[in-house]
Amino acid sequence: MNQLKKETTDIVDSLFSNEPIVIDMDRTMAFEKALKDAQAGDFIVLMGMGHENYPTVFHYPVTSDNELVDYFNTKLT
Repeated sequence: MNQLKKETTDIVDSLFSNEPIVIDMDRTMAFEKALKDAQAGDFIVLMGMGHENYPTVFHYPVTSDNELVDYFNTKLT
């Protein structure tokens, strides 16, 4: 997974070299951080997971973006 993270970081850095970027390969943890960092008027955009050709293990018990949003909606209310 470290190689995948490095490749992802290299691509993002080449596209957005002047912007501060944080990459977390666990999308559930990245979403939680986005929620904590968001301010009034901010948007959080979840890009589709697409077909996963490898097993994914998430910190939170979800298997899709819909479940992720539902999980945090339940957790925050």
